[in-house]
Amino acid sequence: MEFIALHGHEFDVIHTSPPCQLYSVTASLSTGNHPDLVGETRNVLIETGRPYVIENVPGSPLINPIVLCGSMFLGLRVYRHRLFESNPTIWFPPASCNHSFSMPQSKGMYHTLDKYDFITCVGNNFQARSGRIAMQIDWMTRAELAQAIPPAYTKWLGKRLIDTLRLRTANNKIQAELESCAVIEGTQANQRRKASKGTRPPFQST
Repeated sequence: MEFIALHGHEFDVIHTSPPCQLYSVTASLSTGNHPDLVGETRNVLIETGRPYVIENVPGSPLINPIVLCGSMFLGLRVYRHRLFESNPTIWFPPASCNHSFSMPQSKGMYHTLDKYDFITCVGNNFQARSGRIAMQIDWMTRAELAQAIPPAYTKWLGKRLIDTLRLRTANNKIQAELESCAVIEGTQANQRRKASKGTRPPFQST
């Protein structure tokens, strides 16, 4: 966060992922010494004045987040819900979740794509090779996959932010042009009034 505070203004958009362990469904399995940094991260991002995204797990205190799931993206085969708060706000995901796929139970079963359409990539209960295919990430270890989000999520968010910012820029330009036209029209009206006063015949008393 120190880096964002110092250099955040140098970037067009900032994507952050504060520690999620405090809000995770597996929080009870840990020592409980995980920091609560979502609010602090948001405050630092707002201070930069730049568009931003905050990613975290379901249950985290994000504001107006959307939920992304692997079933929303063609080619992904991972069941992984993640929340995304953004400024400007992105209101709608690319599709609805489709959980009609076959997947092993989340607990007590080893996850591999050899027998199932989708898998989860959590802890040590999944095959690394299957995890790389499921998340379309071919460069990570199993431990890294367990903590990652599919690049397809971030790519989609980036495109939506670009579209939103382009629309905002276009709207601001139109608003500025309308205000400029209003000023010109007001100036011309004042000039016409002054000109009409100058052409009136002088008042004559009888």
